Amino acid sequence: MNNYWKIRLKNMDPLRIADDKSSQHGQTDTLRYIPGSALRGYVMSELAKQAEFETWKPAFFNGQIRFMNAYLTVNGKELIPSLKGFFEDKTPCIDKKEIQNVIEKDVEPGYKRASLGSYCYVEGDCICYTGLELSEDININMGRTSERNVFRSQYLRKGQNFTGYVSMTDDIDVELREAVLEVLSKEIRVGNRRSGGYGTCCTVLEAMNEAVPYGEVRTQKSSKEFYLVLLSNLVMRSEIGELCGLNLDELAERLGCDKLELKRCATSTAQIYGYNRIWKGTIPSANMYEAGSVFSLTADQEIPEENFRRVETEGLGIRTAEGFGQVAFMEGFGQIIYKKPMEKAVEQVEIIQTSEKSKIHAGEDCRLA
Repeated sequence: MNNYWKIRLKNMDPLRIADDKSSQHGQTDTLRYIPGSALRGYVMSELAKQAEFETWKPAFFNGQIRFMNAYLTVNGKELIPSLKGFFEDKTPCIDKKEIQNVIEKDVEPGYKRASLGSYCYVEGDCICYTGLELSEDININMGRTSERNVFRSQYLRKGQNFTGYVSMTDDIDVELREAVLEVLSKEIRVGNRRSGGYGTCCTVLEAMNEAVPYGEVRTQKSSKEFYLVLLSNLVMRSEIGELCGLNLDELAERLGCDKLELKRCATSTAQIYGYNRIWKGTIPSANMYEAGSVFSLTADQEIPEENFRRVETEGLGIRTAEGFGQVAFMEGFGQIIYKKPMEKAVEQVEIIQTSEKSKIHAGEDCRLA
């Protein structure tokens, strides 16, 4: 059995985690989320300072500990990466707008991909969406010659909220579990330029008891027809170990049926890279389906609900211990026919009560002692 802890993060500094798939020469883009691999790497680097780390290390690779990506939270609402498969006409969206669901029918001529920001949540037949607050800085790199190279670096503005999850099995070492939770309950630092004022996040850790992450979209009941939604990037292996996208034979076996048929899908792919700080080198890249991709599948027999929940807990494909392969079996995806932008609540200014003696009058020179 897996036990889950929710990690609430707020970036107190600008946050940049380089997105190698979209970065180009002279510009560095940032990921729109905090990867589970970044959280796992931070925890492992902190625990490596302890003498017991060598005995604890296998738990980070054998599935006893899994770190999920941390996604944006707005107005207390936990969001998921925006779903794919929706098209719209060219009229602007003022409040609520009708869209077409390509999973259910072919798109009419003149329609374009629906603009759904980076994150969303589903409310009945409507998909509510929003984006992150991004900014960038411009730097001039002075080389050995007089030539000046200008480069742009994108980052997430400070003060945004994210929610991630970590799961640990019942048979994990008790001391290791407490050590992991202790690291995650303190201020953490992730991403690039940590020594330059970037990447500090304050955290709040919360035990979930019997609840499961993303329960609002993991709604599929027992059925022969269902929708598979990717909550993170995913790629599976074939019987001979090659990366193959979605392995229907393996998925059918894990769901407890003999055969699965792919009816329709709405996907995009990206080349996913990684870096190992201990080895000081890149790790093998993989071409994966991106988060938000959707597959409509039909089985040769009815799949019990508990089988859907088990696959969601275990994940699919490679690198599930570091945030990849998180999926949801979602009921009623084909009923989504509207989109609506989210309204972000204006944050209240914090008011600090001070005594009369401590007030600073206008025109006074105030310096730190």
